[in-house]
Amino acid sequence: MNDDNTRRSQELKRLQDENDKLELLPDDLALKLVKDTDEPDPKKQKYRGLLNTQRVEAVLDGLRRGLTHEQIIEQETLWLDAKEAKWDLDREAVSWIQCSVFMSEFSRWIRKRSAKNSMGGLQVGTAAAVYNPRTEEVEIVYNPRFMASIAEERQGNGIEPRGAAVNEHEQFHLMLQHVTARRREPASLWNIATDLAINSLIARGDTPSRLPSMLLLPGLTAKGPIDPKLPKEVVEAREKLNKIIKDLPQEQASEWYFNKLKSESEKEGYEWGKQGMKVPGAVNPEDGSEGEWVLWPSDQHGGWDDIPEELRDIVEGKVKHALRKAAERADGTPNGWGNIPAELREEIRAYAFGSVDWKAILRNFCGNLRTGERSRSIKRIDRRAPYVMPGLRRGRNPSVLVLVDQSGSVSDEVLSRFFGALDGLSRKMTFDVVPFDHTVASADKFEWKRGTKPRLQRVRGGGTSFDAAIEYANDPRNRGKWEGTIMLTDGECSQPRACRTKLCYVIAPGHKLMFPVRDNEMVVQMDEKEQGEKGKW
Repeated sequence: MNDDNTRRSQELKRLQDENDKLELLPDDLALKLVKDTDEPDPKKQKYRGLLNTQRVEAVLDGLRRGLTHEQIIEQETLWLDAKEAKWDLDREAVSWIQCSVFMSEFSRWIRKRSAKNSMGGLQVGTAAAVYNPRTEEVEIVYNPRFMASIAEERQGNGIEPRGAAVNEHEQFHLMLQHVTARRREPASLWNIATDLAINSLIARGDTPSRLPSMLLLPGLTAKGPIDPKLPKEVVEAREKLNKIIKDLPQEQASEWYFNKLKSESEKEGYEWGKQGMKVPGAVNPEDGSEGEWVLWPSDQHGGWDDIPEELRDIVEGKVKHALRKAAERADGTPNGWGNIPAELREEIRAYAFGSVDWKAILRNFCGNLRTGERSRSIKRIDRRAPYVMPGLRRGRNPSVLVLVDQSGSVSDEVLSRFFGALDGLSRKMTFDVVPFDHTVASADKFEWKRGTKPRLQRVRGGGTSFDAAIEYANDPRNRGKWEGTIMLTDGECSQPRACRTKLCYVIAPGHKLMFPVRDNEMVVQMDEKEQGEKGKW
């Protein structure tokens, strides 16, 4: 947890330092880098997209050399033209999928396009997760000019980190149902809330992706030029919204951010519409109307309202299929989930699989531990290059510590079902079974070897202490004995210290774990009844 907090703090400081650079630029020049302010008609002002925290030093250097604003705009345009000409979606997409196994597999099933316009003339200023009615496909559309503008040098792992973060951001919108089942109105506020939720996940900093600057993130003070033509009421509203976002905690649900922003805005006398915030007293200087104001731009999610009712299930089914494939592969790979918190993984599994087979999840956890050492041997034939390369020889089968809570609330029936689920796995690995309640019954430990049946007998029946069980697993005398730990329990106990190995809590039916799990932990909830079992007549 401390490592998570350190990475998050470092990432927040990096982004704040980058945003603060914008204050070094004169406001009039910064605005010209954003759009053609010399055009008197706002509707005809061309969006330039040249304001970039990575280029602040280059712009300041131009000012020191006596360049005019027009010459600096020409300089930055040539720089971005050259970057855009080199940017290639196919090449970048190959690098993005290296960030995590889960994102990689999900990405394989989602169509990607590089275009400044999507269907129906939708303007894509950055990137967007959209529904395309022409192809009836879910797709992510990337504006190549924007993607080129944020791109950094590739890291040693071959990944361009900022583009990877934008790709993750749009994929999160799809997999978290932000643009489908969970969508809420007004859309302008919902877009901001979902961006805050997603960016705080990516800001954990535990994958190679890195957020670009000038975005919405809880704890971040956004900076940028203020158009002098804006009514003072709109400027004040933007400053108040900025402060609200600065004080928000990270890693909350989108609905939490939505409700919080809505309530805080209403306290200040503001309401939200479909396009933006309704600011009392703010009159558009061009036509004298009181409309809705976009205080901070967020990415667009177009086309979802236009999905015919008969196609909604099909579209959602395609996203679920991609999620299912990604979850299966991530569960079977070490660190396969990347920066997705453990509690969110359970929600993704529940959405992707519907009624989740707890035994299948337990099998995936154990299969993930089967990483015994592999080596080449001339006594084996390589399947891909027979008689050319030596074959692979796998090392020993892994050992797993099974801690069995024998307090009164874990029934004999639950014990029987639990060991039945592990029975098939015992042919591939060895289990060291240790009963515990408030202390560990180390004298009653037994080894469940391949092809044998375990002794199912109750030796304890008191209260529960997870601390005693985890201390046993972490005992220096047991270091290196087990690749993983499984704990069968009712979950009704305080959180113990972190386990040295990966830990899977298997929770008895009718109970739940009383605390959030850590990143190297997961929860498997046993069903009330076996799948296929009928209820009472």
